[in-house]
Amino acid sequence: MRPVGKMLGTVGLLALLLWGCGGGGVGGGVGGGSTGGSLATIRGVVLDSAGNPVNGATVQVFANNALLAQTTTTSDGSFLVRFSLSATTTVVVTARSGNQAVATAVVAAPNAETQVTLRFAAEGPPPPPF
Repeated sequence: MRPVGKMLGTVGLLALLLWGCGGGGVGGGVGGGSTGGSLATIRGVVLDSAGNPVNGATVQVFANNALLAQTTTTSDGSFLVRFSLSATTTVVVTARSGNQAVATAVVAAPNAETQVTLRFAAEGPPPPPF
């Protein structure tokens, strides 16, 4: 028979591992749990100025200056975030990669999916030599 303390430790570790699976990556999110409201979904792609997918870009979703969700794009530039939302809300979706950033406002709704494409602007010409 196993000691009760050892069994509780195993159950606690399992619970911690399952809880930790909710963040980061495709489908993950800072606000990925349902904590009052229904889940809204934003699916999209991040592209460079030439239209090529951007791998590893950080995508964040904000509403009222609060971070709702965060994930990283996959090799094909795609991302998926889910977050709790109680009413239709305009959110700001941002993408960052290296020194480039882009943001756009979209309307997200509970129990609905919103599609978005984020495209980095072309970098300007190099500065003139001195």
